[in-house]
Amino acid sequence: MPLAPLLLISGYGLMRQHTIRKSASIEGVGLHSGKVARVTVSPAPADAGVVFRVRSTGERIPARPESVVNSHYATTLGVNGTRIQTVEHLMAAAAGLGIDNVEIEVDGPEIPALDGSAKDRLELHAAVIGSHPRMRERHFVHLSYSFPGTIDDPPLWHDRPAALG
Repeated sequence: MPLAPLLLISGYGLMRQHTIRKSASIEGVGLHSGKVARVTVSPAPADAGVVFRVRSTGERIPARPESVVNSHYATTLGVNGTRIQTVEHLMAAAAGLGIDNVEIEVDGPEIPALDGSAKDRLELHAAVIGSHPRMRERHFVHLSYSFPGTIDDPPLWHDRPAALG
């Protein structure tokens, strides 16, 4: 078993931010564009968060709710007209391994599909993680309101941002 899940299961370092130890790359074809894309994940400093960098423009797109520009069939992040598609599997792999800070350089319009799961992305992150904790504590989202209703009510959507802290 890779080291990162063991550290998270044991609780060691659970309250500290983590990044990866070294850079690594994957290359493949995008599921929606059909174009070849290359992704390189690299360590990032504490409090950087997950940031996508588009190689062709140098534009940096933080992986934050306000960066989501489309979520029809795949999650697309964007700023200033620059877009990166199909980020959800890579994001899930990073979250599952407890990675808080990472820079993801993308050379192409989207994250490669590979086998369609997060497996290859988990292997990519696990190969470079080695659990490199940062000295700063993690930041958690705290929901400050409840969702009234019953299971028979239609879904309720709230677009108020939760406080960070």
